[in-house]
Amino acid sequence: MPVLNESSARSQPLGLVAAGVWTGLIVGAAEASLVWSFRATNARVTLDDLRVNRHAFWMIPAMDAAIFAAIGLVLGLLSIRRPSLVKAIAGPSLAIPAVAAFLFHAYSLHWAARWVLAAGVGIQVGRLAIRWENGFTRIVRWTLPAMAVATLAFGILEYRRVDRFEQATTAARPAPATRSPNVLLLVLDTVRADHLSLYGYDRETTPNLAKLAAGGVLFDSAISPAPWTLPSHASMFTGKWPHELSTRVDRPLDASDPTLAEFLAGKGYATAGFVANTYYCNSAYGLDRGFARYEDFPQNRRVSLYEIARSAMLGRRLLVAFGVRDHAYAGEKSTRKTAASLNRDLLAWIDGDPHRTRPFFGFVNYYDAHGPYQPPKGALRRFGLSTLPEAEREKILRERRRITSRKDNAPLSPADTSMMDQATDLLVDTYDDCLAQLDAELGDLLTRLDERGLRDDTIVIVTSDHGEHFGEHHLFGHGLSLYHAEVHVPLLIFAPGAPRGLRIDRPVSLRDLPATVADLIGSGTASFPGRSLATLFEGSTATDAQVLTHVEHQKKFNPSPNIPASRGAVHGLIDGRWSYVSHADGSEELYDVAADPEQTTDLLKANPEQHAAGIQRFRASLDQIRNPKTSPETRLATPGSEIQIRK
Repeated sequence: MPVLNESSARSQPLGLVAAGVWTGLIVGAAEASLVWSFRATNARVTLDDLRVNRHAFWMIPAMDAAIFAAIGLVLGLLSIRRPSLVKAIAGPSLAIPAVAAFLFHAYSLHWAARWVLAAGVGIQVGRLAIRWENGFTRIVRWTLPAMAVATLAFGILEYRRVDRFEQATTAARPAPATRSPNVLLLVLDTVRADHLSLYGYDRETTPNLAKLAAGGVLFDSAISPAPWTLPSHASMFTGKWPHELSTRVDRPLDASDPTLAEFLAGKGYATAGFVANTYYCNSAYGLDRGFARYEDFPQNRRVSLYEIARSAMLGRRLLVAFGVRDHAYAGEKSTRKTAASLNRDLLAWIDGDPHRTRPFFGFVNYYDAHGPYQPPKGALRRFGLSTLPEAEREKILRERRRITSRKDNAPLSPADTSMMDQATDLLVDTYDDCLAQLDAELGDLLTRLDERGLRDDTIVIVTSDHGEHFGEHHLFGHGLSLYHAEVHVPLLIFAPGAPRGLRIDRPVSLRDLPATVADLIGSGTASFPGRSLATLFEGSTATDAQVLTHVEHQKKFNPSPNIPASRGAVHGLIDGRWSYVSHADGSEELYDVAADPEQTTDLLKANPEQHAAGIQRFRASLDQIRNPKTSPETRLATPGSEIQIRK
């Protein structure tokens, strides 16, 4: 790193500040390029990537320049009294944090290893800088002004680009076809179908959705492609099955397949996404492709001193060191977006100038029903134990945490068993409260659309990405299995010209939504895999006979006999009344969901010989879906056609 000689260090401390700024600009440009490359190449996704500000590519150089300028200032002031000391430490003092700025992007390294490696490399680079100090000093003197001007110009241009991205992107799109309908895709995160009064649940949780369904088409057996958010959304956006896509916990959706938003953008639509699941619906996962506006973390669009500071890796570490907590991680109650706030953002966008002359595609991901199942402050509490005072509810949940955190495997005492049952009841009651509140907000949104005269010209699709377990099969949560509690989701479609009050009981997959939208706007279905659900509106049976659902190996869970996905990938097929599940260890399950909707009786355990022929056909169908190049001779008949269940 450039330093000053002993005599000049005493009289020119600003030279060390200049050296710091020069180093910071170099580090900042390189770090911004590194962050850009991670996103451009779909290399990986980490927790830090979820909070990359839209303005990060000018914020990172700005923050790094400020950090290294501060280091240079300290060295400069010290050089006035201790020039010999500064001569020895200036190079390493700048080089070590410079190397650390990059090593802290190496998440596979332990934090201590990063600092040790940064110190080793930094000391060597610093010594090299001391050896060539006159040359480095000349480089700084001649290049710093140009670098500063270039960085400032880049920052201004980048700020304007981000600030005007939506307007410029939308204006560049082709003119839409005459009378193209608007499209609204409303995804209710973590909503299982059987807890909606729309589907016969005994609590009045969804009266407004029932009204919408009365004017549209309701699907009684809609199946999510996966029991957790990321692969489910990726499938809904592309029409591909989850196993065909790049999405993983640490991998985003790559650009191999067009998304629904990209397709509609190409048709001249204005596009925007508003998501409350700021974790797995984050733009870092590639779900923002095709959206001119995409809002995940609200902070990711802000320009502030805090956002500038946390944009750079060293700035983030300094904030932590000074006790400044990053208050915007996904799912926290204090930062969670409510349905009401999402609706306000959506309606404000719809009312915006760029969209008055174009049809729009709006995607909203609602998070209100996701754990920890807390209705927004001030919301009406309607059901069971949810109506208890907050202190009593918290006491029940504390006891649940105490019991579930036990390390021993001893059977629960009768008192603890009773407490766990009460806690489960509380979770269900608060979940149902969340559903009722969410339904109320959806009703308000539909009213606002009516007031704007938009309902008759808008395709409205309401669904969920997955469900939730509340003790069924001894499971709680999602991403664990392919039982109906996790994959049977609501689906209703309101569209201009579509039938009103129609119910379809045929199993369908959410992966068919892109083809359905393309069909409903008059563009045919060839743009996406899957088939249009609109073909079922007139009684056609042209959609796939079997519906696939899949969950990959969930390695975050310790292998457990109670968590199927902890032991390897799980695949399932839904065909009519039959639900077939194939596990990584070769075991299989079969349920008659019409007679046994809670899937309490595995028919293969009860009478394996009786269902052997049917299971062979399920295996063949699953192999054909997962390996479509298999020769036609290997394809067998519809798997459910020869299964006989003894009554």
